[in-house]
Amino acid sequence: MACDLLTACQFNGHLLKADLRKKNEMAVELVTVLLSKELVVALAKANTHGAVFTVMSGDHFTLEDMFKAAQLPAKRVRIEELIKEKSKG
Repeated sequence: MACDLLTACQFNGHLLKADLRKKNEMAVELVTVLLSKELVVALAKANTHGAVFTVMSGDHFTLEDMFKAAQLPAKRVRIEELIKEKSKG
């Protein structure tokens, strides 16, 4: 419709016309990518929204990455407890 209006106003509106074809394929690529181990550690250390934004460089992150970052301190404490228990016994 806009191309026809441009053509009616004596512009080359026909050059802007496009044929749209429906794709039957679903998009396979992911919107977000899982974070590296270093970024998960940095995300676990971030304690403010600004720090999280800085770590992520403004990019998106998945809920799984947030769970990994939240579990990291508890996991480290558990590992330290197991090492102490192993050295005692």
